[in-house]
Amino acid sequence: ATANAGVTPYYAVVTGIIASRGQRLQSGRMEAAARLLEEIVSIPDPRDSIVARFRNGEQLVGFVSPVHDKMDPRAAIVMDALKMKLGDDIELIRLQRAADTAAEISGALMEFILPAIFVGRKLGLKGQGLAVGSLGRMAGWIAHAMEQYHGHPMIRPRARYTGPLPS
Repeated sequence: ATANAGVTPYYAVVTGIIASRGQRLQSGRMEAAARLLEEIVSIPDPRDSIVARFRNGEQLVGFVSPVHDKMDPRAAIVMDALKMKLGDDIELIRLQRAADTAAEISGALMEFILPAIFVGRKLGLKGQGLAVGSLGRMAGWIAHAMEQYHGHPMIRPRARYTGPLPS
């Protein structure tokens, strides 16, 4: 909608960042995934963390029930690239063990956010590991903005108040 109003790609991205922090978009979810990743890569057996959360009925943030019985293709591609590049990295092995455990006990598969945060961690983005996941979103926002600039008429929905009338 912002891009449709004719703002620059920069402002479209800024608007996306602001909107993504909203309460209705599960604010704090990325931070919770970052905390889970930190726990997974820091303990000797990450399976314990996944099993404990599952037993306590907690949500496995960063894991989701599969769509079409497949992992998010972005997560799969990033994990494959990490395995090729990092090979026997102990933290990567722990992340994979956690993912295998989540899939085994609950059917939940890894979402893109965990490998994205992991890449940020490996790049040394201490405390800023979420930036890698945000870069992918920004590319998408810019692509959507470009679509709006090229051939979409301005959207001007007419507002009509439908709520309760003041007394």
